[in-house]
Amino acid sequence: MLREYGIPYTTLERWFYTYTPEQLMEEDAQHLCGDEFAIRKVHFYATSVLNAETGRVLVIVPHRDQTAIASVLLQYARN
Repeated sequence: MLREYGIPYTTLERWFYTYTPEQLMEEDAQHLCGDEFAIRKVHFYATSVLNAETGRVLVIVPHRDQTAIASVLLQYARN
């Protein structure tokens, strides 16, 4: 997409983090999946939590440490 439309990476990244939270839907999930990914090449990570049945992203947390993941899991365990 970057090459095809000539959009700078930083612009696309800003759009992603601005508009993605609006697209996330609250839903009940029986099974969760987690995945960590690099935001930038040097030690900037985030973790996504997905509904394992639908593949829909439930939440993206800006870290990959135990505290960040535990807070998300506790939120879904209460529901």
